[in-house]
Formats: sequence, C-alpha cells, structure tokens
Amino acid sequence: MNATVNEIKITDIPSEFFESTTKRIVDYLIGIVKTVETKNKKDAVLIGSGTLVDINGILGILTAQHVIDALPSHGALGFILHQQLHRPEVDV
Repeated sequence: MNATVNEIKITDIPSEFFESTTKRIVDYLIGIVKTVETKNKKDAVLIGSGTLVDINGILGILTAQHVIDALPSHGALGFILHQQLHRPEVDV
C-alpha cells in the first residue's frame, strides 16, 4: 500500500484551527531547562521540550534523543509549564 503525502504551508492553516488546536495541546507541553549558577544568581538554560504523557498509568515526559543527551548528570533540572507561576525543579 502506497501512502500519499501532501504538504501544506503553516501560513495556509486557518487561524481558527491553529488557535483551537493550540488551546487543546498547550497544557501537555513542557520546557526542560538546566539551572546554572552564575556569580550572583541562578539562571535557566533551555535544553529542549517535551510532551506530558500517560501510558498505561505511567506518567512521563516524551522528548527527543538530543534532549536526553543534553540532560545534566548532576545539579538541578527545571521545567517550564504553561501558565505556571512557580519554578518546579528536581535534583538529578
């Protein structure tokens, strides 16, 4: 069976569809940052992004291999969540 692949420019997507879709998925997107200490403060460096998933009751973050490769082996790992005012962080 041969599948046909059609391409569409992002500018050709109706804005109503784009906005509706974004509202449905934004709560499942997560930014992944490593925290670094400078002389005067902590700062966040973006590593990549992921999607929050629930697979058979196991909660996790689905992300790309290059993000996994960039994870720190020690220190703190931070997350950027949609409309979140506090700074969630875990030690690695």
